[in-house]
Amino acid sequence: MSRHYIKTEITRNVLRRVTGEGLLVVDGEEHKRQRKILTPAFAGTRIVHLIPHFWAKGCELSKYWEENAVDVTRVNGYEVFGDLSRTTLDIIGLAGTPSRRFPLFLRGTDTDR
Repeated sequence: MSRHYIKTEITRNVLRRVTGEGLLVVDGEEHKRQRKILTPAFAGTRIVHLIPHFWAKGCELSKYWEENAVDVTRVNGYEVFGDLSRTTLDIIGLAGTPSRRFPLFLRGTDTDR
């Protein structure tokens, strides 16, 4: 278990439903094993190649929000969780298969600009 953060069973169940039995859920030796496997993928020399994807999807998300935001002055604000989740999945998809486009915000339009 993490010395700094011990997950409650409720937290563990929520994370398990969202992410599966992965790094965010497991503890102890299994956590250590999964972290060791994933660490090379997040080295600075690898992450730097993802910056164009982060930038492009960030710009796409910003444009989407500008065009689709209802009334941003309303008391309850604007729900962004779904949009951020789709953007994250877009970036992961592009990082894994750079030749493909995942137009989750621009359905029915040409995203290969």
